[in-house]
Order: sequence, then structure tokens, then C-alpha cells
Amino acid sequence: MASTRHDKELDALLNRLHSGCRFIDFDAGKAGGDDASRDVCNRLRNASPPDETHADLGRELAHSYIGSLRSISTSSSSKEDGNFQPAIDRAERILQSLCRGSDATKGSGRQSGIQLNYASTACAFFGRVRSSFIGHESEDDLLRTFVWKQWQHWCVRCEELVVKADGVPSEGGGGGIHVLNEYLKGYGHICHLGYQFGNVDTVSVVNSGITRVYESLAHHSSRKYFIRTCVVNAFTATKSNSDRFGNDYVDNLSPLFHLCVLRARSGTIQTRQHAERQLILREILKACSTKLYHAAAIDAESNEKKVIIFSQIANMIQYLTSSLTSYLTQIIHATFSKNGDEEIDVFELGYEWLGGICDLVKCLLAAEINGDATNAVTTSIEKIIAAILPQFTTSLTASFDMAPIYTSLVSCINLVPQINLLNIANSTVTLRLGSIALNLQDDSEITLIIELILSLLRCLDDTSDISSSRVFIGGVATALGCIFRFRPACFDSATQLYELGESLLGRVERQEDAHERKEEFSGMYLMEVITCSMDREDFPALMKIITASVSVIGSPSVSINRWQSRPLLLSDQCAGLLLGLSLLHMSIKFPRTSMQTGDALAFLRSLLQGYPRLASRAIPSIIDAARTCLYSQSSMTEILLGALEFLSTPCVVLDPHGAQMAWAFLSSLAKEGVTTAVRSTVLRLLPGMCSSNKRLTRRVLDVIGFSMVAHDPIIRLSATAALSDLAKFDLIRDLEPIIGLVQNRLIDDDPAVLYYALEALRYFVVSEELEFDLVVRVLEKRLDIDLSNTDRVLGLEKLALEGLVGLLGEGGLEEEEEEDDDDKSGRVVGGPAASPRSIKAVTLLVELALMSQLSFKIGFDQDFDDAFHAKVRIQNRIYCSLAKYSAEVLGLDSESIRLWDSVHLLPEDSNDVSPEIRRYVCLKNIVLSGLDFGAKFNAIEQDVLSSATTIGKTLLLFEEDVHGSFLFRGSHSSGRGSSEKLCTGNAERQSRVSKSVLSSLPDTSRIHDIYNEENRSAAAIAVLYSIGANATESLETEDILMQISGCIGDVLNEPFDSFYQAMQVCAIIHSMDILWKSIHCVNDSIKEELLNQVVSKMEEWVGFYGEYAYVFMAAFVLAVDDTAHCWAGTMNVQKTILEGQNNYLFESDDTKYLCLGIVAARLSRNSDARVTGVIDSFEQFLWDNGRQTSFGALFGLGIINANLMTANMNGTDPSITWRKQQAQRIMCTLLSTFNTCLTQQSEVVLSLASAMKSGREAKDLFQLCSDSDSLLIQDGFAQKMRACLIGLGSSFPVLSSVSTDLLKCVLVVVDKLPWGSGKGFVLHVAYRTAVDSGVLEQKDLSEAILTASIIVKKSSSGVGDALLSLASLCRISSDKAQREIDVVADKCQEILQGKNANVAGDDRLLATIAGCAAIGEVPGLALFTPNIQAAAKKNFVATFVKILEDIASTDVEEPKYRDAATIGLGVLCAMSNSGSRAHKKVSGNKLESIHAKDGSLMQVILQEVEQAYTTLCLVPSPEHTDRFAASKKLCAMFSALEAIALPGGFSRVIEQILNVSSNSEVDLKASAIKLLVSQLESRRRIGFDGRGFIDLSTRLATSNDLKLRIGPATSILMTSLSDLIYQISTSIGEEVVTNLWAICRDDLKSFSTESMVEFLGGMKKILVCDGDAKSTSKKSISPALHRTLQKFIEVDAFFNLCKDAVPPNLNGPCTKIVWTTYLSCLQLIPTTIAETDILNGNTSQDNVFGMAIRSALSSKATRKVEYWISLQGITDVSIPNLRIILLSAITVATHVRSDKEMKESILALFEVMLVKGIDTMSLHLLAAKVAFWWDSREVYQLESVDIPAHRVFDMSSFYVNGNLNFDAIDLTPKLLFGLFDAFVTGLPIKLAMLCGLWKMSDDVSNRASRILSASLGEKGRGNLKLHRKDRALSCLRDIIQTINGGEI
Repeated sequence: MASTRHDKELDALLNRLHSGCRFIDFDAGKAGGDDASRDVCNRLRNASPPDETHADLGRELAHSYIGSLRSISTSSSSKEDGNFQPAIDRAERILQSLCRGSDATKGSGRQSGIQLNYASTACAFFGRVRSSFIGHESEDDLLRTFVWKQWQHWCVRCEELVVKADGVPSEGGGGGIHVLNEYLKGYGHICHLGYQFGNVDTVSVVNSGITRVYESLAHHSSRKYFIRTCVVNAFTATKSNSDRFGNDYVDNLSPLFHLCVLRARSGTIQTRQHAERQLILREILKACSTKLYHAAAIDAESNEKKVIIFSQIANMIQYLTSSLTSYLTQIIHATFSKNGDEEIDVFELGYEWLGGICDLVKCLLAAEINGDATNAVTTSIEKIIAAILPQFTTSLTASFDMAPIYTSLVSCINLVPQINLLNIANSTVTLRLGSIALNLQDDSEITLIIELILSLLRCLDDTSDISSSRVFIGGVATALGCIFRFRPACFDSATQLYELGESLLGRVERQEDAHERKEEFSGMYLMEVITCSMDREDFPALMKIITASVSVIGSPSVSINRWQSRPLLLSDQCAGLLLGLSLLHMSIKFPRTSMQTGDALAFLRSLLQGYPRLASRAIPSIIDAARTCLYSQSSMTEILLGALEFLSTPCVVLDPHGAQMAWAFLSSLAKEGVTTAVRSTVLRLLPGMCSSNKRLTRRVLDVIGFSMVAHDPIIRLSATAALSDLAKFDLIRDLEPIIGLVQNRLIDDDPAVLYYALEALRYFVVSEELEFDLVVRVLEKRLDIDLSNTDRVLGLEKLALEGLVGLLGEGGLEEEEEEDDDDKSGRVVGGPAASPRSIKAVTLLVELALMSQLSFKIGFDQDFDDAFHAKVRIQNRIYCSLAKYSAEVLGLDSESIRLWDSVHLLPEDSNDVSPEIRRYVCLKNIVLSGLDFGAKFNAIEQDVLSSATTIGKTLLLFEEDVHGSFLFRGSHSSGRGSSEKLCTGNAERQSRVSKSVLSSLPDTSRIHDIYNEENRSAAAIAVLYSIGANATESLETEDILMQISGCIGDVLNEPFDSFYQAMQVCAIIHSMDILWKSIHCVNDSIKEELLNQVVSKMEEWVGFYGEYAYVFMAAFVLAVDDTAHCWAGTMNVQKTILEGQNNYLFESDDTKYLCLGIVAARLSRNSDARVTGVIDSFEQFLWDNGRQTSFGALFGLGIINANLMTANMNGTDPSITWRKQQAQRIMCTLLSTFNTCLTQQSEVVLSLASAMKSGREAKDLFQLCSDSDSLLIQDGFAQKMRACLIGLGSSFPVLSSVSTDLLKCVLVVVDKLPWGSGKGFVLHVAYRTAVDSGVLEQKDLSEAILTASIIVKKSSSGVGDALLSLASLCRISSDKAQREIDVVADKCQEILQGKNANVAGDDRLLATIAGCAAIGEVPGLALFTPNIQAAAKKNFVATFVKILEDIASTDVEEPKYRDAATIGLGVLCAMSNSGSRAHKKVSGNKLESIHAKDGSLMQVILQEVEQAYTTLCLVPSPEHTDRFAASKKLCAMFSALEAIALPGGFSRVIEQILNVSSNSEVDLKASAIKLLVSQLESRRRIGFDGRGFIDLSTRLATSNDLKLRIGPATSILMTSLSDLIYQISTSIGEEVVTNLWAICRDDLKSFSTESMVEFLGGMKKILVCDGDAKSTSKKSISPALHRTLQKFIEVDAFFNLCKDAVPPNLNGPCTKIVWTTYLSCLQLIPTTIAETDILNGNTSQDNVFGMAIRSALSSKATRKVEYWISLQGITDVSIPNLRIILLSAITVATHVRSDKEMKESILALFEVMLVKGIDTMSLHLLAAKVAFWWDSREVYQLESVDIPAHRVFDMSSFYVNGNLNFDAIDLTPKLLFGLFDAFVTGLPIKLAMLCGLWKMSDDVSNRASRILSASLGEKGRGNLKLHRKDRALSCLRDIIQTINGGEI
């Protein structure tokens, strides 16, 4: 009933409406007039304004409609919309009536005149309905919601009724378009009022309603009217509720704004869409401006209302800014749109948008706004600067006038309070503004940007916090100021910016100690990453990555990786430049930062090398840095030099503008008035500029030429040196203006200037600008010399001579250029003959090398002063010059050498030798001299040694060419080319002591039996000698102490002779040496404990046995080495004895000075200054006690001198002068004492002492000594003379280092003494030292032997002395004088057995010692420990021992004879100990004898090798001077032998050298292995083979202790693999490979990759050679071994590397080189990836990194690894494992080979996310792949890579380089994750661009939408997971929006 009532009521109202609005035909039935005029008249007469009647009808219609709704709502219990169908039908009738009138089908064209009445009715109807449901809280929400939904339908339905499809209004009755407008206006009004009165559901309906209505409206005019209506209503609606304070405008408009402006462009009709976007934006901006205008007029009483309006406007500004940022991403979609203007439309609207925002911000800030509004505006400003401005400044699509924008921003920022600017003033914003400025061309715009930066940074006052970001801001500001100060229009503002930057950096430097700078990582932008990590441990690794990315050459991670980096965009180039310059200024002003100046310059150098056009921008900062250093108060020399050198580098001067700016600055520093240091430095840098930019050469030459005539000698020197560098770089073509300057400098007063002038001439000759002969002629004239006159040449200054001999080495260059390129060994291949000047030069060089004035031997007798070093430098240049010449130019003639019989004809002894042979011998001597000198000296002579090796190699190759296979056949002598020259010590070591001789020596038990029979002093001495003899193993320390304690009491008895007293002291020294060795052999942990135990025991001896026990203590101090010298016990003993000389510790002077001498001897080894005081006390004592024997003082002086000799006397020891001075003092004291023992004072001896004291030459004294009479000893001084002679005997070796002339004179003086005086104690030492020093020859020694032999045979007085001398001299003779030794043996037996009654007393005593001397070295005769000689005969030894035993055990003999025999037995027993040790050392180590042709250099080299080997065997300490020299010489000789094909037997030599070399002798091992490897190469051998080298290499390669045997040289042995494998069997080859690989793995664990790289390199050579069917090489291996090696590389090596060569086991560089080498080897195996079982299995966490690297060989493998990585969860694995996965992802990201493969990979990764979700690695892997593809050369479209939206993102291009997978290994996990976050952040834009290029946008967008939809309901499972997932969801949403061209 109700429905019927409401329907009838509605019908009545509608009929009233239609009747009142029906069209009246006033002219009906009348005739006349045409139809058109009648129609117009009727229309005009029917027209009437809307009246109240029609409005009442509308309200009544609404009342009836609302009543029907309420009746339905009241009567219905269901809430379904279907119950409202009657109301819906009634509304449809009302709608049609209002829109179409009474008849929709008839007379439609006749009702237009009364449309306003229908519109009036519609307006009243909608107003009543609106007022009924808005403002009434009691109204049913369901009913209200129904009405609003119906209203949405009415709006759309109304448009359908009144507008045709083509947009033309429909004809008919009703209100038509006016009714539609009323519908839209009313809906817009209720929507904005609905926010106040509706609940949450209602608001949702409103939001969706607005968007649904707008989207449903089909016509442009309808949408525009709706937009206007909504915007006006949004800003005019009032609101009383303050729950959502300040957000009304945004809430009201955001749905419509989003749909109209921000929604996705794809799938929408873009016709007239741009106009609608413009309309809504303009309406909003206009409405905001109006609101601000009206708000400003509000009085103060309504301040709260004003604040609300300001807050709403501020939020609207913030919303518009964020929306603009999102809107600009639509440019990507627009780029690929078919509509070409769409891209321009985006920019134009964005520009208008940006301008409107800036105007609003300025207006809002001009008013007094509150803090919240200010924060919102500040946030908007930051987004504008950081994200929006960069997109307009460098757009390639459209160009805009940005000056108004910049001006507005400056005004806005100036209005913002400083405290609100702190968040904006960060390093990211500053860097982006700086990059914008660098991209601008207009000075006015640049000035505005600078002012903008200044306005931003004004908040950084003195109270601002210190942070890394502030430091970077200061650096950026300073850099920008430097750059733009060169523009006049920008000078003022740029200067302010520069001063501000300086102030910031200076402020930080002042406050850095007061504050700790901490900044947490909070973003992915490049500057944020840098600032947060600059003080962290991984900052260098990060800078390494960034530096690699700016290089224009994208070096791939492996050689087969195709990925190459494209050049950086201009915006990125500017940002990189600004980054580098800011780091530079930071490092200068803030030096304690982690970035050093050198690192900053290195980064800039890398950047400018790739982008040289940036140089002109970088130079101002470099110049500023240089000027800062120049005028700085503190010393900044290093920074200044770095800046000046940078300005001369190619990266600067290659750019013409950069070169001009750099030259302008540097040339100003090369002028007069500049400090000498700076000017000279700049002059030296100028040649480097020319080498990079040859156009500067003329200017540089002008500056250098002007400076070469300067008055300042340093400037002349620098200028001449610079000219020399120009000549060296071959930059001078026109010599005409230059040659005169050079000639003038040849007569310069400064020798250094002359030196560099000669160097310049040398380089001119090298570059063939001048001829060598011409230069030599000019020099002879200018220098007034003749090359054939060596005296005139030697008259030159040392520096001049050095330069001259360097120049003389260039004469053979013409011939060297004619050599065959294929001759790699340097053999003589013929060519044009050398020019006469070249021959003359070589002759002079050879003569100079051999001249005594420049001889190396001179240096041994002089102080190592500047003069000596000058000689050394000259010899360096001589050797270097000779090394440059070939054998032919050196004057070597093959025919002459071939015919020369060097065995019978020695060139030095004959005048008939040809010049060719003499030249050959001279060169050989030069080589040997150079080897000796270079080996004995340290690093300063490396050039000599190297050049001598080169010359030696030339001679050896020459000998090999001349003699061929006969070079190694036959040899007769064992000396240096002469049978007469033999080293005396080495002759003894040629053979070992036979065991039969050792067995004949007395046993230890026999000595103890003698002592037990009678505890005599002599027997106790013998026991001391016997300690340790015949022991099969080392004695324990306690045992030795026990033996000494048992006999020490008897040793204290007073000895009877000076010599035997010396033997007693030597026995003590010998026993203490054995004692120390027992301590030295134990573990380090108990060494000091044992030493303290020994010292404590000795202190007990002092208490029991008195002061003589101190001799044992002193001897023990002498025995310990440097490791124990500073221990407390040792130091206490030294202190006790040294202080004892003043505190009456000693009663006996002999004991006191003996102990002092022994302790001082130990101190002298370390150049202890206390030795000087000890010697002073000795001198005073001997002077005061002239008539006493003073054995202790004299023996003490001798032992001091002997230990001075043990120091390094080669000139490198800084204490050498002090040592010589002490040695001279001691010799002077001994000679003075010697003179006091004579019956008459000898003037000759006094002269010698005076010469010794003053250090003057003694050449004139030799003849005086020779002519002097014999010397006689005064009565009572015999024992003192013997003690003096014993002291002299110990001093002869050191005397040779002081003066060889004095050595010879002292020898002559001693020989003037009569036999029996004791001169036999020292003659053998004197002669041996003289012969070794070259003072005497072997014939002089033979004469001395003959003289002594005559005395012995005559048995005259002093026969014992002569017998002892004869025995000792025979031992050092070269031929051993066997006949004289037999005489000694017979005479000793005759005297000791009493067969000669005329011989008794001292002669018989000395005969005992002579017999011992015939067997070996006797202690006391210049030595302190006994030693047996190898030539001792068993029969004599056995007979002599028997004689001594008989004497010692016979009571009828006098005690003194028994004592002498007993001591002799002890000495012989000790010899058995030394002999057995020598036997153990040499046995089995005798060097393999390789014979070479007599007289050849090869023969001498082999002999030198043998002698060096002997030294290594007998000198165990690697630090010992002799061993060091021998090791160094061996290295040089092995290097020379590498070019020669040696006999296989030489492998034994190499093996023995390796066996005796210590672990510390790394160079020796390396040189030996290099020689071995060189012999494995293909060599042409005739008459002998090289199988021995193969066998040795095989033994080494299969040895389990290879690493222990050859140490670091294993990497060298690895290089032989490719040569060795072809010469061994298959089974051995497998063993060799397996063992060498195991060693490589061990090395890898210690971060050493050399062995691994060499091994894999050798495997590569094998695979290349054996796998190449076209190879002509004869090398081949068995198929089985070939397959084994392939399998090894494929499987074993790979799995091992996956375990060893992955992080964290290995760092980045090591990992890179290992895997790179492995892949280069792996790619040679056919079908490796497709067929191997490895890739058919599953990838795992253990091998994923290796699989990722290996997949570079196959796209199929890449896909498999990608799939495995994409399945891994981000939060389900540990941090280390996740780190490996991330590194693997980076690795596979570089493996994409084509667009097709990249597309497939992208879609596959999205499919994985569809199935597995977004918690996997899929998104991160996708981001890495897209990042690498984006920055590769594959993306070459400039419009794609230079999109504006990309410029404002994370600058991730600075992370991407081909080696990132290895460089990132050294990053911390946090920073590594940050890199991937940066990749993910930049993924949407890059991916959208790629999708547009590849036409796959729909596919990717569809997949991303499905993933996003599936993931939105899965959030909330853990905080970290939620964080990562939110980031992934955000990325997916951005991908969809960017691809679709708008928000979802």
C-alpha cells in the first residue's frame, strides 16, 4: 500500500512538473511565416527563469522519494540492496523526467527553452536529499550508504541520458546538461561533507565513489566539471572535528588526484587526459593560494583557525611534492608511448607543478607558521632539491628556464628557521646540488645554485654536531668554490662557498679531539654509504670498488667474461669528480681521516683517465691544494709534491683546457723569485707533462733553457736534469737550439750539472738523434781528454767520470738493432763491425775496470767514505756499460779463443799473447771481480752484481758458441784459471779426514786414565780438551759441568811457559764452547734456565777455587751467541768482571787482564764503547809494568783483536771506523811491547808503531824493515816476547784489513827474530794472511819453508821453534810440501825419543807441539780451538800418539816433558772431535765435479760454485758474513748459467746446494730452482744429456717435504710443469701433478697464490699445446695422461678450490687471481660444462661460489646456478652463508651474454617469486643482474640510460665493475648487504626501461602484480623478515607503477 501511495504521489508531482514545463505552441493554427521564425518565437516566449514553484516541486519530489526509502527501510528486516528496488525504480523515473522531460522520444527538440526550470527542480531535489542524510547523526548508516551509492549511479546515468556517445548533448525535453551538472555538483558536495559525518565504511564509500564517478564519466567536459566541483568543495567544506588535524585537503582530494594524475598510464585512454591533469593541478594550486590569502587576513583573535589552515596547506604541499616525485617516473612509460608528445607533456606539467609548489612554499613561509607546518615544508624542500631538480636540469627531452625555480627555492630556504635546515643540509643534498651546478652552462643559474647551497649550509654554525656528513659537506663546498671562482660572474658567490667549506673543514679539525664522530648507516645513496663507512675498517675496500667503477675500461672479472662497463653518464661523471675533489680537500684540511691525499689523488687519476674532459674542473682544486701547502705554516711537503705531480700526469694534460691551466700554474712556479726547492721540483716535473702532451714541448724547452743559465747552481742542476729526462723520453726532435745549451753545461763548475749534461747526450745517442762517434769526438774536445789516455780520463771529477763511462756504454747500439728478433738468448749473430769509437770506448772501460785507482780491492783498506762510494758508483756504471755490449763489440774473437791452449800459456805471464786473448782474460777477471765485490757487499752493489752476471752470461754464451760440446770436457787445474792461485783454506777442504786417521787419535777414556793416575795441571788441561770428543750424541749440560768441576781445581796450578799458559786458556775456551753448544741445542723454553744454572755453578767455583774461576766465566761469556748475550746471567758476569778491575776483585794482574780481555773480546763483536776503556787500562798496565811477563794483558789484547776481525769488515758496518781504530791501538801497543823486549830499541819497530798509530801509509817502511839487522831479545824477557808474539799472532788477520803494507812490514820484523824466540808461533799465520791478501805469493811461502827446513835439518839452536814453524807452514802450502812434512815427522820422532842428545829443553817441548801442528791446528797459535787437517797420515798419527803416551806415562821423564805430552794428547783428542764434525758435515755433501775447458770462464764459475758450496757446509750460520757472501755469489753465478745448456751431472750440484741451504736463504733456493727449471727447457746438447735435471725435478716434485726443502721457491718449480710433464711417464706425471697441487693448496691457506697461479698456468700450457691439432710443437703426452689432467681440472681442482679459494678463507685479490687462472685453464677442455658430472649434480652452499664463477663458460650452467640462488631464503641462512650467496649472485650477474638470455632470466626469476614468494634471493639476484646489464655496454641507447629519474636514485653505477664479485669479499657483511639494497632500490626504473626496450612490459607487470597480490597477506612473521619483506613489497609496487606509468 505504501508503495502504491508513494508511486501515486510521485506520478502526481511529475505530472505537475511536466505540465508546468510543457512547451506551448503560441502560433498553433495561425498562418503566415516560415517554420524557422515561428520556432524561434515560440522558444523565446516559452523561456522563463526558474521560479520558486519548480523549486518546491523538487523538494516535494525529494520528500516523497525519501519517505519511500524510509518506509522500505522500516518495513524490511533484510539489509540487502534488493529490498530497495522500488526506490531505485522511482529514482530512475525522477532522473529520466528531470533529464528528458515528459516525453523522451517525441518532440525532443522543442524543450530546450525550459531547461532551467528542470534544473531548478533538480537542484532543489538534490539539496533536500543531501540535507536529509548529512548532518543527522541519527540517520541510518545503511540508508545513507545506499543513497550515496545511488548518487554515484545517478551521475553516470544522467550523463548517458543527456550526452550522446560522440559528446554532443542529446535533444529532448528536461533539464539536459544542466541537470547533469547539478548531479555532479551535489555529489561533490556530499563527498567532502561525508568525511565529517560518516563512519569508516561511509568514508570508504565516499573515496571509492569519487574515483568511480570520475572513472565512469565518459566525456571530457563532464570530468572537467566534476574536477572543478570536487576541488572547490574540498576547500570550502568546513570541519569541526579535529581528530585528523590538518589533513582535510589531502584526504578530500587525494583519491581524485591519484586517479586523475598519478594512476597508471597503461590501459587508460590518454585523450585529453593531459588537460584534466593540468586542470586539477591548477585548481588545487589556485585554491591553496586563495586559502593562504584569506588566512593571512584573519585577525589575531582567530589564530587557531589560521594555524589549522596553514597546517592543511603545508600537508597539501608535502603531498603534492611526493606526488610530483612519483609522477615524474611516468616519463619511462611515456618514452615508449606511441604518442610522441606524451613525454613532453609529462615534463611540462611537472615544470608547472614544481613552480606552483615553490610559490606555495614561499607564500606559506612568508606567514608565521607553526613547527609542524615548517617541518612539512622543509621535507618538501628536501625532496625538491634531492629528487626533482636533477630531473629538469639535464633533460634531453625538454628544456626549461629553471632560474625562477632556483630563485624561489633560495627565497624559501632563507625563510626557513636554521634549526629546521639541519636535516636538509646533508652530504647527499649538497652533492646533488653540486652536480647540478657542474651540469649547467648559464652563469646566472650556477650563481643561483651556489646561493641555494649557501642558504642551505647557513645552519651549520659552530654549535652543530660533528659528523662524517659535515666533513664531506665542507669538502664539496670547497671543491665547488675552487671550480667556479674561475668564472667572473660567479666569483663572489663561489668565494663565499669556498670560505664556508674551509670554515667547516677547519672547524671539524679543531673539534675532532673533543667529539667522537659516529654515524650509522641508514640509506642506500652513495654519499650515505661513504660517510657512514669512512671511519670503518672496510672503507679502503669500498673506495677500491668505487675507483674501479670510474675506470673507462671495464676490466672483466675473468678473461672470458664478456661484461664490459659503459662510460658513466655526464651527471655521474660530475658527481664522481665532486666526490674525488671533496675527498682531496678533506685529506688536506683533515689529515687524520681514513682517506689520505694519495688515495684521493689516485681516485681522481682513475676518473680523469677515463674522462679527461673533466680535468679543467679538477685542476682548480689541485692548484688550491698546492697553494695551501706552499703557504702553510706546517710542513706539507708530501702533499705538495703529490699535487704538483698530479698536474703533470697524462690524465690532466691530455685535455687541452686542462693542459693550459696546469701549464699556467706550473710555469709560474718555474720563474725567478720562487723558492729554490719548489722551482727545482717543478722543473723536474715538466718532462712528464711533455711525455703526455707533446704540444707543450716547445714551452717546456723555453723554460728549461732559461733555467739552465740561472745563477743558482741547484736550478741549473734541475734544469739540466729535466733536459736529460726530455732526451730520455725522446721528446726532442730539433736539437739545434738545444745542443748549444748542453755544450755550455759541459764546462759548468758544478760536476753534477756536467753529469746530467752527459746523461742528456747519452739519451740523444740512444734515441739516434746524435751519432755515438760524433758525441765522443765532441767530448774529447770539450772535456780536454783522450779516451786512449786513462790518466786524463781519471783526472775528471768523480761525477763527470761516472756520467762519461755511462755514455761510453751506448756505442754498440747500432749492432744490437741488427740482431735477429728470434734469437732470444742474446747469442752473437753477426752484423756490421763496431765503429772505431765504440772499440775505443770498450777498451777504456776495460782498462778502467781493472785499474788500481778504481779497483774494488782499494776499498778494503780505506774508510767507506764518500770517495769510496763515488768509486763504487763509477764501477757500477762501468759494469753497466760493458754489459750492454755484445761479444763482438767487446773484442772477443772466436778463432783466437778456440786455438788458445790456456793450460800451458797464461796471458799474464807472456807478452806474445794476442790482444783478443788478453781482452778475453781481462773480461773474465772483470766478471770475477764484480762477482766477488757484489757478493761481499750488500744492497748498494746490486747493480755491479747484476751487470757482472750479464757480462758473464755474454762470455759463457760466447764460450758455448766457440767450444760447443768441448766446453765441458777436460780440466787440469782447480784455481781461477791458474794452477798457482789456490785459496789456502779451500785446499784443505777438498777432501775429508779418513776414519782411520780419526781412529788413531787418542780416546777420551785414555785422557781420563792419565788424569786419574795423577791429578796434575797438564792432565786437567787435557781433560778440558777432551770434553765432547768421540761423543756419538750431544752431551747434557749437567754432564759437562760435572767433568769441568772434577778437574777445575787442578787447572789452577801455575803453568810453566807462556805458550802452554795460552794452551791452558784455550782449553778453558774450548770447554766453555762445548758447554754453550749443549745449551744452544735445547728448546728455547729452557735455554735461559740452563744458562742461569751454569752461571750459578760458576759462582760456586769462584767461592771454592778463587779468582781463576772468573776465567771460566769470561770464557763462557765469549762462547754465547747474540741470542743469549743480553740475558741477565750473561750481563751480570760481564758487569762483575768489568767492575772488578776497580774494586780489587782480582789479586793477580794476569788473571784480571786475562778476564778483562776475554770479556772485551765478546763486547767488541757488538762495537761496545766499553772496549775502548778496557784497552786504555791495558796500555797503562803494560807501560807501568815493563819488566813483567804480563801474559794476561798481552793474550787479552790478542783475543780482542781476533774478535774485532769477526765483524763485517766489508764497509757496510757503520762501526767499521771504530773497529779499525781499536785494532790500530792494539797493534801499536803490541809493537811497543815487542820493542821493549829487545836488547836494543829498534827504530824500525818504533816507526811501525808510529805508522800504526797515525794510520798513515807504510810503503816507505818496507825497505827499511828489510834492510834492518837481526833482532835480539834481552835477558829475562823471553817469556814476555813469547806472550807478545802470541798476541801478535791473533792480530795478523785483522791487520790485513787495516793495512796490507803494515802487515808485510810486521812480518819482516818478526822474521828478524832468532829461532828459539817463539817466532815459530806466528810465522804461519803471518804468511797465510799475507798470501791471502795478495801481499806475498806462494813462492815467498816456499822460501820460508825452505829456510825453516834448513834449520831443522841442522838441528842447531832453536830447532824446536823452527820445527813448529815448518810444520805450520807446510800445512798452508798449496802443494802441502809433502817432503818437508816428512822431515817434520822424522825430526819430531827423533827429538821426542831422545835420539838426538843435542836437542833438549825448550826445543824438545816445542817438538811436542810441532808434532801436533803437523797433524792439525794447535790452539794458541792464532786459533783458540783445535782442528785436524785432512792430509794427516795415519801412520804418523798413530806413531806420534804412541810416543806422547809413553812420555806422559813414564816417571823417568822430567815433569815438564810429561806435562807437554799430556797436553798434546788432550789437543789431539780434541782434534778427533773437530774431525768427526767435519766428516759429518762434508760426508755425502762433496760437490759433484763438473769439468770445463781449462782457462774458460765456465771452469772458473764451476770452481767458484764448489768453493761457495764448501763455505755453506762449513759455516752453519746464515748471518755469517762468509756464508752470506757465498750465497749471494751463488745466486749470481746460477743466474749466469741459466742461458747455458749444462750437463745433466750438474743437477747433483743443484741438489746439494739445496740440501745445505738454510730456510732463511730464500734467494739461494730460488736461484737454484730457476737454474733447474731453465735446464728443463728444450736445449741443444751435444755429447751429454740433461736427464739429471729431469730426475731431480721429478724427485723434488714428488717429495713430501718439498716445501720444507725449497721454501717459497716452490712457485718457481711450478713453472717447470709444462716442460717436465712431457719428459716423464704417465704414472709419474700423475704423481707429480697430485703432489704439486697439494703444495699449492697449502700455500693458499697462507694467502700465497704464486704457486697456485704458476701451477694452473703450466696446466694451461699443457692443455693448449696438447689440444691444438694445428700445433707444430713436438711435445706430446699420452692420451691417458691427457684425460687424467682434464679430469683433474674439471673435478678435483674445482672441488678443492670451492673449499680453499672462497671467502672467508681467502681475501679478494687472492680469490680473483686463483679463479681467473683456473677458468682460463678450464675453458680449454672441450665440452666441459655440458658433459661434466659436476653440473649434472646439485649446487650446494659449499660449491655455489665456485659454480657461479665456473658458469661463465655456459649459459646453461648460469641458469642452473641462478635458479639455485633464487630459491635460497634471505632469513633462513646464517650471515656467512648469506654473504657467500650474495657474492655468488654478483658473480652470475656478469655472465649474461645477450638480450634474449637476459629476458629469459628476468621472467624466470619472477616465476620463482610467484611460486616461492618474495622471501627468497630472487629479487636480489634480479636487482644485481639488472644493475650489471644497465651499466654494461649492451645498453647503448642514450635515451634509455640518461633518463632523468635514474639520476636521482642511489648512484649504484659507482658500485658496478667487472671485479665486484672479488672486490666485495673484503667488505663487511653490513656494507655488502647495503650494496644489494642499493641495487634493489634502483631496480624499478632500470627494469622498466629494459622492459620498454624489449617489449615485455606487460609480462613483467603482470607477474609482479600477481606476486604482490599473493604477498600482501603474508606479512608479519618476524621483525627482520618483515623489514626485508616490506622492502621487497615496496620494490614490487614500484616496479608495477614504473612499468605501467603510474600508481596502482
